[in-house]
Amino acid sequence: MSITVVSGTDSSRELCRDERRGADSFRGRGSPNVALYRYGCRAVRLADCATLQGETVQAGDWVSLGAALVAVIALIFTSIQAKSAKDQAVASKDQAASAKEQVALAKRQTETQEQLYRDQQQPYIWVDFRLDPASYWLVDLVMKNEGPTVATNVRVEIEPPIKRSENLDDWGLSDLPGFKDGFASFPPGRELRWSLGSHVDIFDEKSFTRHTITIRCDGPFGPVEPLSYVLDYADGKFIAIRNLGNLRAISDALGKGQRDIINAIRQLKP
Repeated sequence: MSITVVSGTDSSRELCRDERRGADSFRGRGSPNVALYRYGCRAVRLADCATLQGETVQAGDWVSLGAALVAVIALIFTSIQAKSAKDQAVASKDQAASAKEQVALAKRQTETQEQLYRDQQQPYIWVDFRLDPASYWLVDLVMKNEGPTVATNVRVEIEPPIKRSENLDDWGLSDLPGFKDGFASFPPGRELRWSLGSHVDIFDEKSFTRHTITIRCDGPFGPVEPLSYVLDYADGKFIAIRNLGNLRAISDALGKGQRDIINAIRQLKP
């Protein structure tokens, strides 16, 4: 059976004219898509050209035309689905990258917290010049552990060595076992003092210079990072020295008052 068509449609003419333009619109989506589009367009053009010439279009040609149109429609839906799949793949990739960053951030936070805990549990030993709290005119070299744990195998290096005043030259710091061989242990809160001389004598003799202090020790997690700094007694020149009072001063004042009272009572006797 055949069907004779006397005229073509405007839409079919337009589709035939824009075959190349339509194919170009599908570039970048893969060569099969372009081929399908051209196949459908050519089928429509074949039918339309036959129509324009008043030729008889066979039923098989209509079937081919319908198949081409179905292929074009399927191509459109396939392209939409491919784009959606591509967007989902990009979104999944972004989510994977974000999850990886979160894992790395959590790891860094854990490492930071562990390091903070370790630092808080380490001993902290320092050495400094301090005024004697009883006299306030003698200068002491003070060593103290401000940390919460015991320090072991403590070594203190002082370059150049600190010399005591000439009035206290019976021994030197370098002769002491702790400074020579190291301190076996230094518990938390422990404080040791060594008298170096009076504040006036130290400046008159100019025995103190800039000293580099280096302290090494072991803590509960092994060796502690060495602490090194410069100690200069000249930084304290012309500092204000005030006696804030102490138990010895109170005892001396009470003893003096007692003696004054006794002397006054004796003078009252006939």
